[in-house]
Amino acid sequence: MKKVLLIMLFMPLGVCGQSAADSLGALLSSGTLEGTHRIDALNRLAYQIRVSFPDSATAYAQEALRLSKDRAYEIGKCDAYVALGLLAWLEPAAEKGIEYGLLALKTGDAVGYKKGMMEANMLLGLLYTELDNRKAEDFTSRGLTLALEIQNVEGIARACNALGNHCRRRNDGKEALCYYETGLRHLANRKDISIKNLLLSNVALYYINRDEEREKTKLYLEEALQIALAFKNKSAELLTRTRMGMYYANLNDLSQADEQYTRCEQLSLELGTKSALLETYAGLVAIKTKTGRIAEAQAYQQKYFNLKDSLYGLESSRQIAALETQYETEKKDQTIQLLEQEKRIHQIWRNALIGGVVLALAIAFLIYRLQRSRTQKTKQLLDIQQLLNDKLKEVDKFKTDFFANISHEFRTPLTLILAPLENELKKKLPAGGKKNLVLIRRNANRLLELVNQLLDLSKLESGKMDLHIRQGELKLFLMAITESFESLAQYKQIEFIRNINLDDKSYWFDQDKTEKIVTNLVSNAFKYTAAGGTVSISADLVDNRDLSLVVTDTGTGIPKEEQEHVFSAFYQTKQAASQQQGTGLGLPLVKELIKLYHGTISLQSEPGQGTTLTARIPVHKEAFDASVVVDDSDALSPFYIGHQTVDLAGNHTTSPSLLHNKDSVLVIEDNTDLREFMAATLQNNNYAVLSASDGEEALQLALKYVPSLVLSDLMMPRMDGIAFTKKIKDDERTSHIPVILLTAKNEPQARIDGLRTGADDYLTKPFSPDELLVRIDNLISQRKKLAQKFRERILVSPTPAPEASLDDKFLDKARSIVDAYLGDYTFTVEQMAEEMNLSRTQLFRKIKALTGLSPNDFIKDIRLKRAAEMIRQKVDIITQIGYAVGFNDQSYFTKCFKKQFGVTPTEYSMMTSTPKIISQ
Repeated sequence: MKKVLLIMLFMPLGVCGQSAADSLGALLSSGTLEGTHRIDALNRLAYQIRVSFPDSATAYAQEALRLSKDRAYEIGKCDAYVALGLLAWLEPAAEKGIEYGLLALKTGDAVGYKKGMMEANMLLGLLYTELDNRKAEDFTSRGLTLALEIQNVEGIARACNALGNHCRRRNDGKEALCYYETGLRHLANRKDISIKNLLLSNVALYYINRDEEREKTKLYLEEALQIALAFKNKSAELLTRTRMGMYYANLNDLSQADEQYTRCEQLSLELGTKSALLETYAGLVAIKTKTGRIAEAQAYQQKYFNLKDSLYGLESSRQIAALETQYETEKKDQTIQLLEQEKRIHQIWRNALIGGVVLALAIAFLIYRLQRSRTQKTKQLLDIQQLLNDKLKEVDKFKTDFFANISHEFRTPLTLILAPLENELKKKLPAGGKKNLVLIRRNANRLLELVNQLLDLSKLESGKMDLHIRQGELKLFLMAITESFESLAQYKQIEFIRNINLDDKSYWFDQDKTEKIVTNLVSNAFKYTAAGGTVSISADLVDNRDLSLVVTDTGTGIPKEEQEHVFSAFYQTKQAASQQQGTGLGLPLVKELIKLYHGTISLQSEPGQGTTLTARIPVHKEAFDASVVVDDSDALSPFYIGHQTVDLAGNHTTSPSLLHNKDSVLVIEDNTDLREFMAATLQNNNYAVLSASDGEEALQLALKYVPSLVLSDLMMPRMDGIAFTKKIKDDERTSHIPVILLTAKNEPQARIDGLRTGADDYLTKPFSPDELLVRIDNLISQRKKLAQKFRERILVSPTPAPEASLDDKFLDKARSIVDAYLGDYTFTVEQMAEEMNLSRTQLFRKIKALTGLSPNDFIKDIRLKRAAEMIRQKVDIITQIGYAVGFNDQSYFTKCFKKQFGVTPTEYSMMTSTPKIISQ
């Protein structure tokens, strides 16, 4: 059976049927192939028929070797040596095969023929396996390295299978599974390579006795059987059906097991594989007995014993013949040695000097060859190690980039899941319906937490996460974090004890990392503590330098054999796995964060008595490198993790005709669902809404309609949020518009880059719509208050300064234009817009945003204040002053003046005749 499996391992690409061999034979007989093409064809034919027709295959390979030597065709020589080595292995003649294998390796190495070197190393691994020699695994590993280098998929799969078998012989099942699955990954989309059958069968063999992997085992076996049937490979079919019989027998599906073993009996008899037939008989005896067919069971039991006796008798005969042959060989060798020794004694005096010189040269040459061989091996090992290191670095970089890029895609749909849920929860719902929505929200938030944990682990493993140490009140911080678990304790009926034994001094720590450490430790304790139990956390200062956190629970506890694995990523204790609790990410993340802190963590646990986790991290400034310390006076405050959301309405952009009557918001988001959700939320709160899918489209809308506020995503096609913000803040037509950047990137540097461009606020996805609305209301309210201040300064002409804002410069220019046309009663808003190089709409939105006035009211306000100033200074009579400031109708001038100041121009003149200032 073992020999049949090994023959399957070295099957070439495709179905090596008689038709392929016949086609090659006919082509060679036709005489159309010459030179190296004929040599290659001879080698291929020898390779294909080596199992069915070994004598013919040997003749073809020897002819290919002769022609290759005549033409000095090294590649042909290498392939011929490989074919002859395989034929020697089939005889079996391992020593002869090793000689051919070494010749193939040497020939391929001389010309850099890596495929031939790969095949030679694989052949030597196979031959040394027959001899049970440790070199077998070394040669196979070199074959794998070469296969990876030239991306030979079949070679990779064969090498992985062979290495997996080596591991299985060492009883290292997990490492064997790793090799088998690696081979399968390289064959994921291939249906034309029979080695895939053997890899699938071996993986299935690993899982076959594991109840939790039954469905996976069945899938592997069914795929393996499909490949065997497609290739019409009866040896592969026999192997697969034998393991399917074992699988169904373990499931107690005796009818299926009987069917598989019956087919195995037929195949074993056809192939003549007695070891497989013996295994089949044993399986049939067990099945017939369980199904109550005692007579059939006894018949198969008799067949089993007869075949076993035959095999053992044959094996004994072989051993006796081998011993006799060994004895005769040793006897002949001993006689030859005696004769040679006698001959050396007769010649020793005559050839002493020559022999000494030759011996010295031989020793020197041997030392040279050994040293050279050692140097080459060392170089090969270093090259392999470097190649593996490079591959690992590439995989790590790919993984880190993947997690960083996918975070935006994860958080946007999470926002759209959580947001509608919260609005539904605000409605009056039946108890059952609300319970389901709460369940969905809890699990969506859990998914968000898992995404964040994966990102944190990825950053830690790639070394891209740094500490950001600031000074803050540690006691207040810890009290706030642990207080959030009080409601959970009440819900689960668990006593929660907090002992924060710290003074009110300030300490140095990273708020984000410390919060994650405490939250994960306490959450883990609650997870495995039943109702009526106790969870406690103690925080103490050790040596006035380190913070000691001790989290204790009265939960299930952890067995000693599992304690060393609890800090490994994705590991779950048997009890946790049975209860389907957790993902195995919390404690590994805690360990990595504490490692980043240069702290320590330890675990003490007894099954049935509970668990204690003790973490220790430094909280004094001298413990940290200066590059991670942010020495500022910003007070740290406990932060709240959680998001409230509202419903999705799917409305479109507000009609531009409504923009003059409401505060307007421009929403920029490349995700259609999220853009429509935000637009609907804003419209439901009485905002006019414009929407755009990227920065370029939004820029045109902002210039045309001048919205009250812009809500922009950070990552977008064509023009991102940062570039868009910079453009509108640098344009005097839009520089006054507040901007809120909305993004899934939560890194401090991303916030800093966004705020540097002039953004007024920054919000992270998933966000709370209620919080978003409050921020929008506050920014627009602040802009209106600022507009009032600008309005009060309409007549003030400050001295221009280089640091003056674009808004100040805009108002100065508008005031100067109105002053220039102060006495012209025909001066209109359209003329003012033309002078300002703006459209009428742009002028209206800009003036309204900065002063709260329409352009017409802005002009009138300046004229009236100029009139009041002229009346106060007694520069002319009131009638002439009215004309001087652009009023050609005195009654209208009096009406507007009284509306502005509460008195008529004449009354104002009388009031200002005394040195008294009338304030507006």
